[in-house]
Amino acid sequence: MNETYRAKLAIYAEPVDSCGPLYKSENSDYMKSLKEESGGIMKALDFKHYLIDDSEWTFDIASQYQPRIELFIDDKLVESSDFESHFNLNRGK
Repeated sequence: MNETYRAKLAIYAEPVDSCGPLYKSENSDYMKSLKEESGGIMKALDFKHYLIDDSEWTFDIASQYQPRIELFIDDKLVESSDFESHFNLNRGK
């Protein structure tokens, strides 16, 4: 994993709920580049940048929904997060 990239993510990313490895980043370079490449579609569809982060890897996810994360240890579910649609969150605004 590129440590410079991880350092930038540390500035922008905030934990989501109580599920350890899931983070949300508001102003990341990842989303800026996707928005530029998409011709405005990413912004119009209200995509957000989520990350699943560990000490050795990071998965970048652009999604309209908060990903659901499930953590299993020895085939037993020990932690889970719910997901939310950004459409539902924005209806109340």
